[in-house]
Amino acid sequence: MSAAAPGQRSAASGATAPPRAWVTGSHGFVGGFLTQALRDAGWGVTAAWVRPGNAPRPLPQAGDVVFHLAGIAHRPAAAGDHMAANCALTLDLYRRASAAGARGFVFASTSKVLGDASPTALGVRAPRRPYGAYAASKAAAEEALLAASREAALPLAIVRPPLVYGAGVKGNLRRLLWALAHGLPLPLASARGQRSFVSGRNLASALATLGADPARSEGIWHVADGEDVDCATLCRRLARHLGRQARLVPAPPAVFAAALRLVPALAANADSLVASTFEPLRLDDSAFRHAFAWSPPQRLDDGLAELARWYHDTART
Repeated sequence: MSAAAPGQRSAASGATAPPRAWVTGSHGFVGGFLTQALRDAGWGVTAAWVRPGNAPRPLPQAGDVVFHLAGIAHRPAAAGDHMAANCALTLDLYRRASAAGARGFVFASTSKVLGDASPTALGVRAPRRPYGAYAASKAAAEEALLAASREAALPLAIVRPPLVYGAGVKGNLRRLLWALAHGLPLPLASARGQRSFVSGRNLASALATLGADPARSEGIWHVADGEDVDCATLCRRLARHLGRQARLVPAPPAVFAAALRLVPALAANADSLVASTFEPLRLDDSAFRHAFAWSPPQRLDDGLAELARWYHDTART
């Protein structure tokens, strides 16, 4: 006797089988939020191991909804490594999931495929303008997946989040938290370009929403908190939640760029960091909100307060 499809009622038992998620990057930053959100909603979650050039373990099964979050982001890597991990691997997973009879495929891309700055809010039809190896590899993955999906029956949802924050954050936001917590002066008082952000909890909610109805989720979606702020305001809010006062001094972007080039870990991406700090980049996520009657479960300030509490706790250990 065949098993009931995920979320469908079994004629024999009368029971409803829980939906099944097959998740890459489940132990990563965003993956932790997503795994918790799915389990809270009653999903069965399989944590998958993936590496470029290797078969995933375990393989996706018929009826699974695949959430692909794994990839190279914050650690240095050559352009070819980015393409292998973020593009070629993604396309291979989509084809394997399609052949296995998976129910849906949700891919976590990035707003960086649209560039580092824009004077107007960007919708899903905005042209791709990736800058750097990471963004280029994600843009290539989007194009490859969309081409493959036109010849496959597996529904594809591509999600483009802006900068994601929350407990466990790494990269430049973690460095900013350290600087604010230690009261260091920062040349960011003039960083007034408004940008979109999304908390890990809000992104997980959006991803789970898309996975719950794969057929209706096909396409590209933008997701954000819904409150855009500039970097100077973000610093002041974070510092307040850290129990400090942000020491921001006015300085032109060129001074900030020169300071970045003195830090080996940041020098290579100085131009991109200047743009993402001083210039605006707002996402229009109205299509997603309207299509799924979705609103973010966590407000920006609540998410920043949670982030500050986590940083306090980890700094003590």
